[in-house]
Amino acid sequence: MSDDADTQGHAEDYVSFGYLEPLLGRRIMECLSRQRIRFIARDASRFDVATAETVDSVSYRYPYPRVARNNRIELLIHPEDQNLARKIIDET
Repeated sequence: MSDDADTQGHAEDYVSFGYLEPLLGRRIMECLSRQRIRFIARDASRFDVATAETVDSVSYRYPYPRVARNNRIELLIHPEDQNLARKIIDET
C-alpha cells in the first residue's frame, strides 16, 4: 500500500514494528491494506556475514567470513493505527 512517496505524513511520525522477512512482510502488508491501516514499508536489506554462527573454530570450508545479503523490510505503522495493526499482525 505505502512507500515513502505516497504516505500522509513523514516517516518520523510512524512507529517501527520491527524488521520482517520480505515474503512474510508482503502478506502482512496485504492484510493491513485491506483494513486501510496506514503504514510505510522500507527496504532494510543489508550485507551481513553469512557464516556468523557462534565462532568456536574456523572450519576448512569457511576459513574467512562470507558476506551475503540479508533481505528484510522495516514496517512502520501510523500511531493511531497501532492497536488494530498489532491485532491484524498477530492473526496473520
